[in-house]
Amino acid sequence: MSLRFAALPAAVILLLSLAACTGGSGGTGGSGSDEATPAAQDSNSGELATACIAGIWNLDTNDTAQATLQYLIAKGAPVTDARGDGPVVLHISSDGTATYQSGVTYEFTATTHGVGIDVQQSQIGDSQGEWGWTDSGDTIMGFTGWSNNIQITNTAQVGGTGTNFAIPLPDLGPGSAPLHVICTSETLQTRADEQPFPLNWTRG
Repeated sequence: MSLRFAALPAAVILLLSLAACTGGSGGTGGSGSDEATPAAQDSNSGELATACIAGIWNLDTNDTAQATLQYLIAKGAPVTDARGDGPVVLHISSDGTATYQSGVTYEFTATTHGVGIDVQQSQIGDSQGEWGWTDSGDTIMGFTGWSNNIQITNTAQVGGTGTNFAIPLPDLGPGSAPLHVICTSETLQTRADEQPFPLNWTRG
């Protein structure tokens, strides 16, 4: 089972379903950085690109939550707030190995037909495997031999009534989806082809 690497919070699926109930229209969504062209900004060769990307990276989980919020609003979901709390850390080694550690909880608030809805998703655990540049060049990471040890828990409060639920996530991770990357000395941006917006990381 490959890691669902930095995928959208699964609560998105539930909240998007609300759009059908409220007559929301579709949209492209995304954040202001969507137009960035994947490129290793600090380098133009595989060796230098690897030197740039190697290290410890911390995901801006609040930025991810806010970008998800804008995506949901553009899709017509009646979401009013989103938060991300807790760390997501990506350790990329120049020897071709990588480790992903997650302790994040995402929370989304929505209101439909006068009923308040609070959805939380926690992603706790770690995953690891191998990475390398694809044949497309030194701006796309590919992954092999990835193992997933992340526990995903979803809870919701609908009109004050709590429930736990399972939502299948799109598998956009190592072993299933290459990642376009933009690397600078202090920042990293990653995006799978099917992701509606990029994810932003800072060097640890």
